Amino acid sequence: MRIVKLKVLTALVLVIFVITSTTGSALAEDFYIGGFWAPPAAYTNDTQYNYLRDANITHILNESGSTVNTVSENIALLDKCSTRGLKGIVSDDRTYWLDNLTEAEIDAIADDYINHSALGGYYVADEPKPPRWEGFAKAYNRFLYRKPGSIPYVNLQPYYADVFTNLEIAPTEAVSQIVTGGGHYVTYSTSLAQTFRTPSDCTFIYGIELNIDQSQWSTSEGLILRLWDSPSKTALIAERTLYGSNNTYYPRFELDTNVSSNTSYYFELLHAGGGDSSVGWVCNSITNSYSDGTAYEDGVAKTYDFYFKVYGGRTKAPVSSVVQLSDDSGHYVGSTNSLGQTFVTAADQSYIESIELKINYLTWDTSEGLTLTLWNSPSKTSQIAACTLYSTNNGYNPQFPLNVTVSPDTAYYFELTHNGGSDNSVGLVYSTNGTVDRYPDGTAYEQGAAGIYDLYFKVYKRSTTKKPLLTSQTLQGTGYYVTSANSVGQTFKTPENTSYIETIQLAVDSATWGTGESLTLKLWNSPSKTTQLGTTCTLTATNNFSSPQFAVNASISPNTTYYWELTHNGGGNNSIGWVWNSNSNNYADGSAYQNGSALNNDFVFRVYGSPQIRDMVTEQKLKTNGDWVSSNKTFGQTFSTPTDLQRMLQFIELNIDSSTWASNEILTLTVYEGTSKNQILGQASLSASNNRYYPRFYVNAFLNPDTTYYFELTHNGGGDNSVGWVCRSASNVYTDGSGYQSGAAQSWDLYFRCVYRSEYQDYMTEFIDIMGPSSLHFLSFDNYPFTGGTIRSDYFFNLELIRDMGLKTNINTHSYLQSVGLDNINRPNENQMRWNVFTTLAYGVKGVTWFTYWPPDNTSATFTDAIMRSNGTQSDLYTPAQTYNSQIKMLGPTLMGLTSQEVYFSGPVEMGTKRVPNDFFWKPDSTSDNVLVSYFKNASNRKYILVVNKSTTETLTKTFVVNPKPTAVTEVSKTTGQEVSTNYNSSTGVISASFAPGEGRLYALPSGY
Repeated sequence: MRIVKLKVLTALVLVIFVITSTTGSALAEDFYIGGFWAPPAAYTNDTQYNYLRDANITHILNESGSTVNTVSENIALLDKCSTRGLKGIVSDDRTYWLDNLTEAEIDAIADDYINHSALGGYYVADEPKPPRWEGFAKAYNRFLYRKPGSIPYVNLQPYYADVFTNLEIAPTEAVSQIVTGGGHYVTYSTSLAQTFRTPSDCTFIYGIELNIDQSQWSTSEGLILRLWDSPSKTALIAERTLYGSNNTYYPRFELDTNVSSNTSYYFELLHAGGGDSSVGWVCNSITNSYSDGTAYEDGVAKTYDFYFKVYGGRTKAPVSSVVQLSDDSGHYVGSTNSLGQTFVTAADQSYIESIELKINYLTWDTSEGLTLTLWNSPSKTSQIAACTLYSTNNGYNPQFPLNVTVSPDTAYYFELTHNGGSDNSVGLVYSTNGTVDRYPDGTAYEQGAAGIYDLYFKVYKRSTTKKPLLTSQTLQGTGYYVTSANSVGQTFKTPENTSYIETIQLAVDSATWGTGESLTLKLWNSPSKTTQLGTTCTLTATNNFSSPQFAVNASISPNTTYYWELTHNGGGNNSIGWVWNSNSNNYADGSAYQNGSALNNDFVFRVYGSPQIRDMVTEQKLKTNGDWVSSNKTFGQTFSTPTDLQRMLQFIELNIDSSTWASNEILTLTVYEGTSKNQILGQASLSASNNRYYPRFYVNAFLNPDTTYYFELTHNGGGDNSVGWVCRSASNVYTDGSGYQSGAAQSWDLYFRCVYRSEYQDYMTEFIDIMGPSSLHFLSFDNYPFTGGTIRSDYFFNLELIRDMGLKTNINTHSYLQSVGLDNINRPNENQMRWNVFTTLAYGVKGVTWFTYWPPDNTSATFTDAIMRSNGTQSDLYTPAQTYNSQIKMLGPTLMGLTSQEVYFSGPVEMGTKRVPNDFFWKPDSTSDNVLVSYFKNASNRKYILVVNKSTTETLTKTFVVNPKPTAVTEVSKTTGQEVSTNYNSSTGVISASFAPGEGRLYALPSGY
């Protein structure tokens, strides 16, 4: 899916792209100022590229799908850049299938531009879904190998994208029963339930999925799923209420709770009333098909089982590089009209787990069976596998499980047939429109006859449970051969909170790995090899193509250096290689070795731990007592975060009688650093419960591990000024905190569940792991704040998420800036552009790009004028962009050397942000001042403050108090880049300045302050 297409479909697109570099210090780089969408081929001339230069743009990005799509047209773009000191990101018509190209084909693209002085990098992919990441990572790192220092371009989905169909962070199934054939209705008077047993590795339940006819489920009907210890229901573990399905016919009730392994549990589905008080079918099997449990109706055991999937806290990584994703046309499948498609498996594919199509599931009745059959060819002489579905299992993108071994780089044919049920017609089954050959390795078939189009499809490889990447080095540069006389090895350091290494993955040219040759990897305490850890792993052939994985299964210590060594058995021709490594010693925590001697580079390697649950819960669930919250009576609780915390605090769940909660009564839950309430770390308000008696307050707070915090519940005074009970225990039962009433500690604890999770953090982590952390230079995102005539409420939260991940992974960040309008994305004015620039800089980015420089052509979307008009003339936004780019260039040398410490808000607290602490050294004169205060340090620990006016319409004069009082405060000039004097008064510690709408000022404190 190209970037422009997604931007047409959404009001706001958050895009992450990654830029690589081999430079070691940010101080050696210029601030990156980009323009998205190069002038069309007809406008590749001196006039237009003079405009680019004069606008203070440093990089122009040619998006895949523009009219600059041939080698010669890209060379012309680079020629114009080279005489003006600009860099170009190139893309031609070969990049569409980049993730499925061979190394030779990728090299051919790279070599067409490799010697051009203005080459800035290569376009890789826009918003690829996770199953395609491995293929794009191969191309990304190959481009980087061919042209060190270049900028391979790839960007991601927004954090708020649909978890099931866009982010595709798929939870693993801990246990399931998927046989159907019958069903029952859940009503206000009839409950449905099921017992099940957790497996030996399941200690957390993310959610439970059922199979329910969503067409019978109105949004006024609440379905409650409760998890109990047993059918006797002596202990309620978790509860979730949904008003309508969140996943078509397969709703997922998110529970987010700890459980015990090898233990029987009982879930119960109830109807909360509303609508016609009846939803169904809730699908079940005809007979007892699940041996570790049974279905229940109104508490009575039955001789069948409900369809269910219990998801654990781990995630799996589906992989697919054989795809065709264009969907601008379609066809109907019926019993007399089959649809098919030929395709070729990837060069590194030996298994097909499933094939995904795109189908309008609203036309798919549950009596209509669709069967996908895999054949050797359209002649259908040999059937390989088949699967029948009676409804979609993934919205518009049903996946037909096949689970079959296949041959790499081989042509196959799949065919979709209809069983003739219902109206004997399902569609559209989406496809291309036949005007462009989007998939060169095959074609669609209708009733056995080849067409001039291609179906939408994805062919999935075997998915694996995601393992945490503990440490790695992924830059490729050169390599060594391993022989019986030439061993290779690498030292590395384990991170904190690590106790186990499961596998070590290397990069090896598997084509040189012949019969009779085996490679052995051993893990040692050090290059002296006095103590071996874990198990010896010997492979007689690669188990993962060019990325063999060696299972060492070793218990280790955190923050400790270890050494792996690879040896050859002497068989075959006694030589396997290259074993890839870097050109330089760029891995700070170790070094490569050859025959026991240290080298001045590092091998390509990845060290993985065992599958891990990142989602966590802190909770106290006893609730034998309670009280009413009012404007005169607050309730609070101190709590401690887990020692190995990796995710933000997404929500806090309380137990409140929602029947006493009137619509004009607002309850606010605020997270503070402690009971002194010195700083707000997160806050959420509800005007009604979003989970019946267990409301969830989505505070989205970034907290530290193993630290005590405090949350407080307050009432706005509306209604009858009383909501309750707010449930609690009768005595102190939570050892890591205590309950509070109106600020005073009590001898009880509130019922609470603090859930630490984020699908988007999972999404970013997995992307970084697959692309290679040491290969990445930027995490970049675009969040267009001006939509629907307002500023998006999640704009700053997006910035917080990216900043947090960038700091944790030591990867610089980059942001897109808004300079065009389409659909409900508003074209900004000069003040809004300034606001966008400085609120972005406040989050420590090291690069920005304007979306867009030129109004995109070659697309059906309707764009407004951008910085340029489509006729090649400057729009009214050209001069503002030119001015702000100049200011960025002046501030750039200072900003490139700064590391973000904190970002604080004064005035309204935005979602996911923090208020200025009461004891912070730089404070606004009034807590109501609508400013952003960003705190930085340079490499010498000198302190800097960037203040931004958060108003997009008002020029404001603001005063700040600096305490302790420094001897001086200077400002980094936006016109010269030099430090200039301010009106700071050293005797009072007061400084003031006038700020235009959205303007920022960068202040410097004296060294040593």
